[in-house]
Amino acid sequence: MFRAYLILGFASQCEAHFGLVSPPTWLGGSTEDHGNSWRENVGCGDVPRVWQDVELKPEGCVTSWYTNNTHIPEGQPVTIPDELRTYKVGPCGQGGCLTHPWAAPGTAPLWSPCGVDGGNLQGCPVGNPSKGSCAAGGYGHGPDARDWYQNRSRPISKWAVGSVQEIQWGITANHGGGYSVRLCKIPESGNLADVTEECFQANSLDFVGNTSVAIYDGTDRTEFEAKQVKLSTGMWRRNPMPACLGGGGGYMSGSCKGTWDTQFPPPVPGMYGFSGVGTQSQHIAPAPLRNWTVVDQVHVPDLPVGQYVMSFRFDSEQTAQTWNNCADIMITDDSPALV
Repeated sequence: MFRAYLILGFASQCEAHFGLVSPPTWLGGSTEDHGNSWRENVGCGDVPRVWQDVELKPEGCVTSWYTNNTHIPEGQPVTIPDELRTYKVGPCGQGGCLTHPWAAPGTAPLWSPCGVDGGNLQGCPVGNPSKGSCAAGGYGHGPDARDWYQNRSRPISKWAVGSVQEIQWGITANHGGGYSVRLCKIPESGNLADVTEECFQANSLDFVGNTSVAIYDGTDRTEFEAKQVKLSTGMWRRNPMPACLGGGGGYMSGSCKGTWDTQFPPPVPGMYGFSGVGTQSQHIAPAPLRNWTVVDQVHVPDLPVGQYVMSFRFDSEQTAQTWNNCADIMITDDSPALV
């Protein structure tokens, strides 16, 4: 059963925004278009925007599909190694945030493994019929992505069994944590509601090697060491972009000028930042976060050929939130290509 919680303290004044840039998700068209829209408008999709009653939140954008107010189950031990923690100073210092999803990656319950637009499937608080009253925690009654895209056109990428594929993702508001990449085969019925979190966790993909690549402004590429761990819920990598040391961390408060002003030293100079959320005219985060993306390589295991859904799951540490994007993947026994 899903358990909802109220986030207390400063973290409730902001929300993280993580999203997949490529392969193209249900939210966008070609990889090239998706990459441009990420930098320009955070990849807003085809969900109608209703500004007047959702506290000016960006409905349908790629970074707006998630589960809000979710914690690891009661009694669940912390499984994340200390070296992979992303918030050790400020609100998460001295053992804080250890009920948030990144404390035990993959165990916090989700409204949907593909995300819910606005993060609050049953309203704020649960049972409120309106879209509002969610403060900075998204908006209520957005659709489950599996329902919204059931009968809509979705881009498909072809991946060959045994191949190595690239995943590219980015952040517009940084609340630490880390991520996993998973596959689930679409049943013969084609019903996306049967594509479940349990199915995804049974088919977690391994990252290749121990390095990632940081891309700045779409061109400059820098390889760096990735921090990762393999757990019963899959293989997970730490978010390599440190947030600021201030009390708000991923929010706009605090200093963030270099390695001594961040939660941990950035693996690439300049790859750190805060969020720009909180104003009506500028929901998108300012540089540097909006201009950075990360590339990881994953290995495609020996799976039966057919149509799958890939789920990108990002568990936050500073906030009690988990972010998801999904993409259609055709597993083949020949050379991969984008269709």
